[in-house]
Amino acid sequence: MDEKYGSRAAPLLIRGAGEGRTVVRSLNFAQISFLYLQDLTVTDGGGSVVHFEACSWVYMKRVTVWGSRTGAQEDVKVNQVTGLYIEDCDFSQSSEETLDCVSAQYGHV
Repeated sequence: MDEKYGSRAAPLLIRGAGEGRTVVRSLNFAQISFLYLQDLTVTDGGGSVVHFEACSWVYMKRVTVWGSRTGAQEDVKVNQVTGLYIEDCDFSQSSEETLDCVSAQYGHV
């Protein structure tokens, strides 16, 4: 998903049907603002399992990210992101780093 812009009052929301009930393969976001990911399981589809590039105000809550020791280099790759908030998430099984942040400002894990 590229160049989609939510706002504080109207964020972009990708929400599963409940923890462990919605499984998707690899997610890639570029130039996105005010994105909420909730109650999802994301599995390896090659490359990074979840990748954020040049995004602002990203919130991940109750997201499970499963890489593979022979596939995904990173479970979650973050490049040039302002405002990254990760809560109650589980990242595992990458071949290198589970969370790789480059030039990320503000937020909490």
